[in-house]
Amino acid sequence: MSSSSSWAPAQRAPVEVIIEACELALEVALHAGPVTSRLAQAVSRSIQVGLGAVLPSVDKAFPTQLLICGGVDGSEDLAIVEAFSCQTSSWGRSMRLPRGCAAPVSAWLGGGLYLCGGLPYVSHFMLDPAPASDTWRLDVAGGTWSELAPMLLARTGAAAAALDGILYVC
Repeated sequence: MSSSSSWAPAQRAPVEVIIEACELALEVALHAGPVTSRLAQAVSRSIQVGLGAVLPSVDKAFPTQLLICGGVDGSEDLAIVEAFSCQTSSWGRSMRLPRGCAAPVSAWLGGGLYLCGGLPYVSHFMLDPAPASDTWRLDVAGGTWSELAPMLLARTGAAAAALDGILYVC
């Protein structure tokens, strides 16, 4: 028997190889998303180990809730945030807005939900026809709103998005 065909005990992989494998697993899982990653993990023992270590990071990168802020329903001032749980497919009221408003814009940035503009309520179900320029940040973990500097121009019914650490409202 030649030495190349003899059996040898398994060698431990160097730390660098393990780190590279985890980085690769994280990249693949981030592109696949949490649902697909969990399905792959459930059907393959070899994938279980690699993905098991990175799934908490994948979960943090994908939203688990859809938040709806303010609005008009015809019977009450909607100074509320409604939350849809992507995990349970159910709706619930999450918290109150700092003020009632219709047609604000919002976007997620750096661990917080930013709420800008909209039409403020002046009294029960009476909207001020002038758009607002206020800007608020919701610390979702703490459940508290902070008022920020107002926008230079008031807006309602605009669009908002966050990209590369910048909040865009147009």
